[in-house]
Amino acid sequence: AERREAVADVADAVREVRNALSAAGLAEFVITGGGTGTLAADRDSGVFDEVQPGSFCVMDLQYGSIEHEIVFERALEVLTTVLSRPAPNRCVVDAGSKAVDLVAGPPDVEGNRPYRSGGDEHGILDLEAGDDLAVGAKLRLYPSHCD
Repeated sequence: AERREAVADVADAVREVRNALSAAGLAEFVITGGGTGTLAADRDSGVFDEVQPGSFCVMDLQYGSIEHEIVFERALEVLTTVLSRPAPNRCVVDAGSKAVDLVAGPPDVEGNRPYRSGGDEHGILDLEAGDDLAVGAKLRLYPSHCD
């Protein structure tokens, strides 16, 4: 509801600008705006000629956690490989901060293993006792943020 109210306020202002442009004889224009989080309200406002929902096509964890009127499925995942097991309770994978943006937190890891940064090129997974994850194993990471 809050989101729709905010979009309605913006739509009123855009409508005023559109009317002023038309009154001034400037009828050749395209009004664009909006985004993934407000897609339904932007569409329904009737003032935009196009909207710009960018993240919906991959739906990272951050956007996926927000309530949307239009439900999108997650499509983005990063495949990583276990490079080493330097200790029984951790392993190193080949997906670091260049592969998964950590701005909004660590990615979710297949098998619910905690991820932490090991630098630009590597990530570290903390493992539970008895986790038999082997060197060479492939895992999916679900990024928290993708912009």
